[in-house]
Amino acid sequence: MRYKWSRYNYFEFDEKNKKFVCYNTKSGAVLFGNANLFAASDLKKDASSLCDYAYFTDFFKNGFIIPEDSDELSQLKEINSERDTDVLYLTLVPTLDCNFACPYCYQREAHNQYYMSEELKHGILNFIKKECLAKKIKRVETTWFGGEPTLTAKFIEDFMRELQNVSRSTSQFETTTIIVTNGYLLNNKLFERLYNNYVRIFQITIDGNEENHNKYRILKDGNPSFHIIYDNLLAIKKSKKQDFIIHLRANFLKDNIDSMKDLVDLYKKDFSDDERFTFSFRPVLDFTGDFEKNVFSKAEARRSEYEMLKYMQQIGLSSEECNPMFTLLPMPISRWCRASEALRYIINYDGGVFRCDSVITENEQRVGNIELDGRVFFDSEKIDKWLFSPFQELSNPCLKCKRLPVCMGGCVKERIKTGRVICHWTDDYIRFVLKNLLEISG
Repeated sequence: MRYKWSRYNYFEFDEKNKKFVCYNTKSGAVLFGNANLFAASDLKKDASSLCDYAYFTDFFKNGFIIPEDSDELSQLKEINSERDTDVLYLTLVPTLDCNFACPYCYQREAHNQYYMSEELKHGILNFIKKECLAKKIKRVETTWFGGEPTLTAKFIEDFMRELQNVSRSTSQFETTTIIVTNGYLLNNKLFERLYNNYVRIFQITIDGNEENHNKYRILKDGNPSFHIIYDNLLAIKKSKKQDFIIHLRANFLKDNIDSMKDLVDLYKKDFSDDERFTFSFRPVLDFTGDFEKNVFSKAEARRSEYEMLKYMQQIGLSSEECNPMFTLLPMPISRWCRASEALRYIINYDGGVFRCDSVITENEQRVGNIELDGRVFFDSEKIDKWLFSPFQELSNPCLKCKRLPVCMGGCVKERIKTGRVICHWTDDYIRFVLKNLLEISG
């Protein structure tokens, strides 16, 4: 058999210490080795001529060397084309109202006191029933978003009970339910109520240590929120229920990145011994106005994420976030996010249908509207834009990029809004990480 080098390889050499590290974006594999066995000059050789080298087997198993007749681009196209046809992804926004006044919130100008009606609730349930019967849905994944969804706790409880009735009356689909909340109202009593009504995953934001959290995550009346949220978490930890997840998410800015280490230390002390609690962080990006100077550029954010992840590893922790944006090195994906899933809908409190939860305040991004009887009228032209694939045009420069397996054309929202490709990963960043990995590999 003849072999060739994968087009998705990265190599870094430390000639002084006789070490190398290699990384393949298509497999996600990282390998270290002795530069006495493998030199940079070997990259110029025909891969087939390396069969007798000691490292060949590992290189082949991990996708660095592949059969000569392998068409990696076609393989990626097939991966990208796969869609969940039996899973219905729903994000429901029962209100844009919020009890917080976070200065970096992209919804800050859109907060209002409008709430999803009972009539629309029944319309959504009818829509789910029709979709499940017509498309043989096996699982409905519901995410409660806002605003602050716990302001509508009773509405959520009622909806979830009725959703179970829909399941029993149709195809007996499974349900997964997530709530994204600031955690202020999530005391043990409310947690128990939501848990008893099938909510099992809770995402709660804490921004750094107490001082920094209270600087940015404040109530509308200006009062702090850290202690209330943290006490709620400690109370939930005492629960004897096992099948739930509390995912702590930290947002960081230029002036609070240092406080993240304090939060990580606090998490390790109080929650790292409980597998029901996970932790991750992300930068605040894409902000304009007076607040912009405190927001990271994408390049700055990457470096800061790296330093934070490295610190977590140093103290025996790792990020549990399964998003490609939060790993030291990006991992291969089928698409950037679920916005391009065929059965993915975000339904606003007024019945507006969107594809991405970050644009629910932008009416021009509305792709449809749900009626009270459960019918949904879509703008097919807008829908098509969200079902983007980098393989649609052979001239797409993404197809020649060795970062394609970890990006798949990037964020569809940004492509739609800017009309251009936004590169989330760069060669500079990947080589920066590889060089650092070489330094700490011993």
